[in-house]
Amino acid sequence: MSNNVGGRISHPGGYRGYSEEVYDGYQKRSCYFEASDGVKLAIDIYRPTKKGVLHTEKLPVVWTCTQYQRAKVLPDGTTTGLDNNPWWAPDMTPILRHGYVIAALDTRGTGASFGTRGTMHNFREMWDLYEVNEWLAAQEWCCGKTGMFGLSFLARVQYMAAISHAPSLKCIFPEVGGMCQPQLTPNGVGNVCQFASVDEIQQMNNIDKPAPPVDEDTDGSMLKAAIDEHRKNPSYVKDRLDVPFTDSISPRWGTRIFMELPLEKGIIDMNNTGVAVCIWGGWNDFFAPDTLQWYSSLTTPKRLIMGNWAHGQQGMAAGEIDWMIEHLRWYDYWLKGIDNGIMDEPPVWLYNVGKNEWRTYGDREFPLSVETSWKLYLSGKKADSIESVNDGYLSTHKTSVGSDRDLYTIDYSVTKTGLRCRWKPGEWMTAEKDYRELDKKSLTYTGRPLGEDLELTGSPVADLWVGADTESVDFYIYLEDVAEDGTSIMISDGVMRTANRKPAIPVFNNMGLPYHTNYQGDQLPLPEDGSPVELSFSMYPLSYTVPAGHRLRVTINNFDRDNWDTPQQDPAPVVRVYHSAKYCSHVVLPVVK
Repeated sequence: MSNNVGGRISHPGGYRGYSEEVYDGYQKRSCYFEASDGVKLAIDIYRPTKKGVLHTEKLPVVWTCTQYQRAKVLPDGTTTGLDNNPWWAPDMTPILRHGYVIAALDTRGTGASFGTRGTMHNFREMWDLYEVNEWLAAQEWCCGKTGMFGLSFLARVQYMAAISHAPSLKCIFPEVGGMCQPQLTPNGVGNVCQFASVDEIQQMNNIDKPAPPVDEDTDGSMLKAAIDEHRKNPSYVKDRLDVPFTDSISPRWGTRIFMELPLEKGIIDMNNTGVAVCIWGGWNDFFAPDTLQWYSSLTTPKRLIMGNWAHGQQGMAAGEIDWMIEHLRWYDYWLKGIDNGIMDEPPVWLYNVGKNEWRTYGDREFPLSVETSWKLYLSGKKADSIESVNDGYLSTHKTSVGSDRDLYTIDYSVTKTGLRCRWKPGEWMTAEKDYRELDKKSLTYTGRPLGEDLELTGSPVADLWVGADTESVDFYIYLEDVAEDGTSIMISDGVMRTANRKPAIPVFNNMGLPYHTNYQGDQLPLPEDGSPVELSFSMYPLSYTVPAGHRLRVTINNFDRDNWDTPQQDPAPVVRVYHSAKYCSHVVLPVVK
């Protein structure tokens, strides 16, 4: 879809005639901004030039705030700029050349900024964002309007800035940003392969290999003093291990750190600001559910783009969507008032894997109707598909064939390490795709070959009846596409701790999906008599077309070595998965007709 008027072009893959590159270079200034509590924060400001002459017109500012250094010192002693800082974006120079000032801030306690880190997200850091945003907007070279950009942590701070009601902030472009606290602990199970590296990264960025000093720090003494303050930063890993539940009180801070600034409770504030939001997400990202939750909960002007990429792959174009063009079109519309038609386009763009094409939806069409849901039941019938623990059958109707349950002794050698998964995004393009070796150590339920293509768009829901002779067990479930040659590719997954199974109602729009608080008071041990309990939880969203002739497989196990924080028990518990007429375990698939 494009907006072509008088030879001008504006669509996700092309942009011409509405905005032109009028500048050919930039001038960089690095300085300290002093926050209201006296802490000095390092910021780099890039202002456009033309033939070496600095701009004179007042321009909008687009900026980011990072805990991964506003700039990096390269091995040859030079520092990164707009075009070679991978933590920001692929390259911000085209946006600057179109007439924008670019800025990057080291959040307090990081980079060259002074201070120490607080809890993961807190009111002091939110106030920093407010103050810096309004300071930038008040500069003589700024037109008074600002926008923001960035991924992951750099996306969450954009939501924080919007919630702060900074009056000059007109639009944001958050990419793969989380919502609910605590992060990386879905349904009560903590992910360790992602979280374990946080302290190492912070040590390197803030102490061992710090960001470059600001211009005024000619002898590096200010940077040295800032680093001395960074040594007092808390350990994120220890903070997380000390706080097993969302409402736990941290022994270090004496507060409920995950409830100090829950972004989901700021949605009403954000909706009242009118800040325009373009959300960029990836189906293979661990924040894919958060991306859809943000879009569904916001009532401000908004767009959603979900592509076939993982966390940190924001620069990867797919089909006709181009990262840089979408940022420029968004900023031109909201910061310069250029009517390029972006808000006349369908607001939701979802990339369908399998068909390898983009699908567009109007705001009222999304989330897609649950009337197209399709239930697949676990069965004791043999599928003759793989030499797994049980080789069960996946049926479109309830069946009483075979046993009414499957027994599974937890295998602590099961692991996704080496396999493609959303939790190791750096390996997404190179890791092994075939899940058959994992399947063989698990319970599997495989369906018949499909007679026609099957398009799935949305979040599958697992509804399992389970039991075990222990207080709590973690369940891992995988939805897989099985090709004719037996290759099994994971297309969605989910995790659930049985103790966290109590249903709850979230403060945000969860699109009708199951929700669990992970509050300590909501924990429910398994019955002592071993009777079955129901686990109902959503799996990660997808937009995927399973080809005709392929089969669907549901794989279930209870451990993922080196990737998730599941306690090991000795002896290993025996788990029961029920599939009787009364306790009919099944998955609900979001089928698009």
